[in-house]
Amino acid sequence: MRRFWAHIVLAATALILMGGTFFSLFTKVSFNQQYTEGNEITYRLTDKYDESAEISDDAAKDVAEVMKNRLNTIGITEYSIRTVGNDIVKVQFSEPNNLNKSNIIAYLGFNGSLALSNMDDNENYLHITASKFLKEGSKAYLDSINNYPTVVIPIDKNSSEFQDLIAKTKAQKEAGIGEKSESSDSESEATVTTYLYLWYDFDENNDTYSKTQTSSKDYDINVAKKIMMKFNIEDAYYPDGQENKLAASLRLDTNGDNVITQTEVRNSYDSARFYVNLLNSEVLDYKVSFINSEQTKFASPTIESLVVNSDPHQFVAMSYTLIASIVAICLIGLFLGYYYHLSAIAIGVTSLFSVFTSIAFIVFMNAEFNVAAVIALIAVAIVSLASGIYYASKLKDEIYRGRSLKKANSEASRKTLMPTVDFHIALIVIGIFTYLFGGALMRTFSLVSVIGGLFSLILNLSYLRILFWLNTNNTAWIGKFGLFGVDKDKLPTLSEDGTTKTEIYKGKYAKTN
Repeated sequence: MRRFWAHIVLAATALILMGGTFFSLFTKVSFNQQYTEGNEITYRLTDKYDESAEISDDAAKDVAEVMKNRLNTIGITEYSIRTVGNDIVKVQFSEPNNLNKSNIIAYLGFNGSLALSNMDDNENYLHITASKFLKEGSKAYLDSINNYPTVVIPIDKNSSEFQDLIAKTKAQKEAGIGEKSESSDSESEATVTTYLYLWYDFDENNDTYSKTQTSSKDYDINVAKKIMMKFNIEDAYYPDGQENKLAASLRLDTNGDNVITQTEVRNSYDSARFYVNLLNSEVLDYKVSFINSEQTKFASPTIESLVVNSDPHQFVAMSYTLIASIVAICLIGLFLGYYYHLSAIAIGVTSLFSVFTSIAFIVFMNAEFNVAAVIALIAVAIVSLASGIYYASKLKDEIYRGRSLKKANSEASRKTLMPTVDFHIALIVIGIFTYLFGGALMRTFSLVSVIGGLFSLILNLSYLRILFWLNTNNTAWIGKFGLFGVDKDKLPTLSEDGTTKTEIYKGKYAKTN
């Protein structure tokens, strides 16, 4: 009986693990507006050069369309955009865990008027606009240099204006003009680093580097915010052997404690993606100003709330989705118990474990939970159940052939290996195709299908088989085939010499290998 009790302990441990952590895990899922409350962000449109001037009657509609495209770009799949008059745009969405709300607000209203400059210097100061340094037809992208998230910007190195800016910035470097950083060694001199500065919404008549320095009497916080990133003139280029791409690496140790955590790495890559999206944004025809973010009156979910917010805690809501899931689990459990008896424990626990690990990976990857995610979780559950049911059916079929419980399990394990792999490979392939062609809405479906399918495959090839082995190799169950859903009246009868005399019944898989 020891193997049977080991089987029970393994199954119970998995159930306790899932039951004890599910609610705390599920509240960490990043829900879209279908399943949770959201934010309402309000923007006002004005003329770019004269705020008192009249703007087009279609201004709000045109900007709303741009904002729609930007929300799709960053992977927000459920949102609402409405216009009020010709100068107000209101956007409702739920903030994903992997996106900072302030970044989303900035991105939606971002005007892609870029410029590149060096530091203020009467002789060598220069700034140039985007058309004079960006490579036409190319886009910025995210890369990793020396394991640091790096924003790479293709540039037109043949531009005479860009070449002039580089020459003047190098002249500043030779003259010792740059940002000073104090050395930790009191006896060492402060180091000077000369940078190129990338600006957005640059005003050629007003914006200067001196206005970004708090020590300057001309300091203007609104101008200081316009510098997106900077490039060390001594190490400004992407290391591909050609000086045709600027590269800015982001710090991983953001809090300065000399310890790089997984959260800091993820946040740095998220920030890099944010900058890439900004750099690839189109230029807006209007000035878009953020005027309000509703903090108390949230946008309602479009389907139902899966989590109840009760600051400072969150609770899983008794939603129709949760109720339907519990009912489905109970009905499937009854079905499995009726047809497969003891085998139902292994099948049910393995399938639940597959779904649980899929939800855990959604949390780990900060993926957005939407209707597509629900469908993917159902698909993972179906594939896992199908694999377990096929295994249990094969076990019964081998018993009907006259094999012992131990031998029947060995044959069932061998014969169900490739079908189990095929079931899961089909799900993974579907996930890959939906990622390539399904758009932003299907990204979570793709993630769960691929990763959930992989976890389910591993569990069905290891955990499920271990549970079946422990159960069928228990000496106390020898000859007790009824515990596995086998009809004793349909077992083959034996003659006195121990050979099979008649086979009254064969399972439907009797003729398959």
